[in-house]
Amino acid sequence: MKKTFILVLCLSMFIGQRSVLAKPMEIEEKLFQETLQQSKNVTGLLTDEYGNPIIGATILVKGTTQGVISDINGRFSIRVAVGETLSFSFIGYENVEKKVTSETEVFNIRMIEESTSLKDVVIVGFGKQKKASVVGAISSVKPESFKLPTSSLSASLAGRMSGVIAVQRSGEPGGDGADFWIRGIGTNGANSAPLILLDGVEISSGDLNDIQPDDIQSFSILKDASATALYGVRGANGVMIVTTKEGATNEKISVKARLENSWSMPSYHLDMVDGPTYMRMYNEALKNDDPNTSPMYSEDRIQGTIKGLNRYIYPNVDWQKEIFKNVTMNQRANINISGGSKIASYYVSAGIYRDTGIMKNISQGSFNNNIDNKRYNFQANINANVTKTTKVSLKLSTVIDDKNSPVVSAADTYRNIIQKTNPVNFPIMFPAGSGPLGNETNILYGNMSFNGATFVNPYAELAKGYSTTFSSTVISTFELKQDLSMLAKGLSARALFSYKNWNTAKTDRSTVPFYYQISKYNPTDYTYTLEKIGTTGSDYLSFSKANNGDRTIYWEAAIDYQRLFGKNNITAMLLYNQRQYNPAFPSSLFDAVPYRTTGLAGRFTYAYDERYFAEFNFGYNGTENFIKDRQFGFFPSIALGYSISNEDFFKPLRSVVTALKIRGSYGLVGNDKIAGARFPYLTEISLGTGPNYHYGENMNTWYSGITFTRIGNEQAKWEVGYKANVGIDMEILGSLNLTIDYFTERRTGIFQQPATLPSSMGFGSTIPYYNLGEVKNSGIDASFTYNKAVNKDFTISLLGNIVYAHNKIIKDQYPEQIYSNLSHIGHPINSIYGLTASGLYGTQEEIDHGPVQQYGSGPKIGDIKYVDITSQVDGKNIVNDNDKHVIGSPTVPEITYGFGGTIRYKKFDFGIFFQGVARTSFILSAGNMAPFGRWNANVAQWITDDYWSESNPNPKAQYPRLSAIGNENNHQNSTYWLRDGSFLKLKSLEFGYSMKYLRFYVNGTNLLTFSNFKLWDPEMGGNGYYQYPTQRVFNIGIQFNFN
Repeated sequence: MKKTFILVLCLSMFIGQRSVLAKPMEIEEKLFQETLQQSKNVTGLLTDEYGNPIIGATILVKGTTQGVISDINGRFSIRVAVGETLSFSFIGYENVEKKVTSETEVFNIRMIEESTSLKDVVIVGFGKQKKASVVGAISSVKPESFKLPTSSLSASLAGRMSGVIAVQRSGEPGGDGADFWIRGIGTNGANSAPLILLDGVEISSGDLNDIQPDDIQSFSILKDASATALYGVRGANGVMIVTTKEGATNEKISVKARLENSWSMPSYHLDMVDGPTYMRMYNEALKNDDPNTSPMYSEDRIQGTIKGLNRYIYPNVDWQKEIFKNVTMNQRANINISGGSKIASYYVSAGIYRDTGIMKNISQGSFNNNIDNKRYNFQANINANVTKTTKVSLKLSTVIDDKNSPVVSAADTYRNIIQKTNPVNFPIMFPAGSGPLGNETNILYGNMSFNGATFVNPYAELAKGYSTTFSSTVISTFELKQDLSMLAKGLSARALFSYKNWNTAKTDRSTVPFYYQISKYNPTDYTYTLEKIGTTGSDYLSFSKANNGDRTIYWEAAIDYQRLFGKNNITAMLLYNQRQYNPAFPSSLFDAVPYRTTGLAGRFTYAYDERYFAEFNFGYNGTENFIKDRQFGFFPSIALGYSISNEDFFKPLRSVVTALKIRGSYGLVGNDKIAGARFPYLTEISLGTGPNYHYGENMNTWYSGITFTRIGNEQAKWEVGYKANVGIDMEILGSLNLTIDYFTERRTGIFQQPATLPSSMGFGSTIPYYNLGEVKNSGIDASFTYNKAVNKDFTISLLGNIVYAHNKIIKDQYPEQIYSNLSHIGHPINSIYGLTASGLYGTQEEIDHGPVQQYGSGPKIGDIKYVDITSQVDGKNIVNDNDKHVIGSPTVPEITYGFGGTIRYKKFDFGIFFQGVARTSFILSAGNMAPFGRWNANVAQWITDDYWSESNPNPKAQYPRLSAIGNENNHQNSTYWLRDGSFLKLKSLEFGYSMKYLRFYVNGTNLLTFSNFKLWDPEMGGNGYYQYPTQRVFNIGIQFNFN
């Protein structure tokens, strides 16, 4: 009985235990079944604004690492629990989040490209901000705007970026970069160029030209004091910030490539006269100078040239045709790979550019005398999450330039053709075997000896040698970011270290041409005898070299703080930076000392309820250029903003005006650049170079004294600019964005040398620099963008901008002028000073009864007649340099504008862009354009079309009387030679077709120019007469995109 009881008890315990164990398993099974019932499979399609599938987009369950990637058709499928949120992301598009409900089956998402709306993130000094909270004057542009068939990025700036004034003065490969300024020119001191930063590191304008547009993530312009004060002394003239692309974590590998081939040709051709026309005009010029002079060229010679009897005896050389090609071909290729895992991301790219010149390869050796400019780019950006709170990034940028060019520069080749030769002086070369010895192995180049001097044979100069220049630029940057939220919520720290190294080596190789001329010839059978000119000449390539380089070390460390307290948003930053620059080949004792700057920068921002904004910035900088107690300067700024559209009373208007913000700023900026001089407070003495001091019994012992090569000024201090800006940002109907700014700056204490000081003060030519100058610069800066998706197949995008910047000199280094017309005060920097012309003299009576023109030997009939504007001041009836005054507009445009748009229909896209300038003038260089003279220079066809002569006594002819000698009277800067530099260009035109992985496109640049000036590209100014012309380019390309 007892045993039975024990057995029953054990069985009951066993059964009870199984019952207890079964309950959790049943609950877990039940929960699992319920989860399966609550989760569901969600599918969908991701497309862009134009209906194209987005390949490789990331779809994640928010807050987890669970996710999938869209396939080649843009489709996806993911298992997700009801109530979870799916996050859709792709580089270059706005993130989208969708919550999964019990009814959700399909998500078809149209992703929107990151735009320039007020919701965007904007690159600011040492950081980023939401555009809605930005109170400074900052503009940005999409990197696609720079993808033009040019090797110089700066050539694409004009008209595309609000606030930027840019001009391109040359089209030579490797030298076709533009000069540019932000909101005009605010100083007439040593430095008016903006600060350029690449991923936070200062670079030169040459480095900017070498950046691959495909590598650019963002391009921003900081224009007012609130935006630039952080950079203190470096940001006085505005700041350009370029950031390169990076990969993203949890992103599938993406491969993109671009291949282009382009045809480049001069945008204009300056026609010159032929031989017979040249000879007749030269004879006419001689007669104008002296009616009794015999003609230089006989009628027999003119007729022999016309008939082409013998091209060696009667040369008629078209030097441009012999030396230049009509078109040249260039290539560009780029590939980039990006992606990332959970803890790291990468972006790697490589590119090659090849631009060639329009010179023919006419060398008789194995070398190439044409321009052949090859550039290799490499970019690698790697980011890694070392821990949940620690991030590091490494960026490496390498640019290698390998340039071959003629040993005589392309610009000099143009000068040789235009200014130093003509079609009839001599042939390019004589036939082999026709030399005085009959067995010369060298080339028998033509030339002419006159008074013991030879002329220039442009063909021989181009063919005689070549130059190679090899340059490399390496920029490496390491950055560490640390989240310090464990110490205080919203606190973080970062540090950046950068090293930049630039080296260049140039080698010149050239021969010495052998020159020959005809000593005598038989006019009956046209045989001739040659004689050698001079005794020099060599077929062996000589050798010379030059090296240059520098290195820069920069580092910064910062603490950032950001917190949101209810409706109050606060951010703060404190940053220390230090920079050291060392020339690799110092040229002086001062140059051998490292260049060093240091600074402290700070920013504090406050926003309330996304309606009211305030920002305070400062830069506290130290420089080596002043004495100890003047080495540091404090440059603060303050800015306020008011987002009216976020007020409740504005709600009725939001359906039309979706965003409206007003803002204003005021602050100080500094500059320590003094005409390239260092340590201006130091006096520099040269030993043993001064006058000799004699002494001794017979005064026959002497020592050389000292000379002052520079006298220092210990009172020198910072050049300071006081900047103010008011602006408005507006968004209308969610599609049209408008930004308008008014700006003004007063730059004081500009470093200048007094123009005249009495010798009794002992300065001589070593006058020190003083803070003398003052300039005011003001204007308006406006832009708009319009983006509209009409339907799924048709979208339109428009853009435009304009900047008007007018400066005037308030104070300068010149003493008060007796003649007020000579004063610079009240006039713009880069003004043109010249005489007022009133046509051409038509009679001797006009000359006799007019003012005495004190240039050269005096005017003759057909010469330019000037106005004596100072007769009421000095009572004299004389025209001289005292009568010069400001004429026309400045040589740098006061107005720059651009407008264009893109239309997309299904898989087709069409883009067009116009760029123009206004309120700018230039002077034709009369002395450089004048035909004949010392070099028997050629005559441009436009002169032949309308010049003053006895048969064309037009007082308004476009060229005065011809003269075979230098005519100083006609070569003065005057309104006669003044030209309007305004123009409107069809800057670019593009047509494209997109497929799944490919896009084909054709485009062109510099296609049309509308201007009153017709001789050459007006953008080149007065130098277009003898400079390498800007280029018109036609381009075809293909893009690959694999994800």
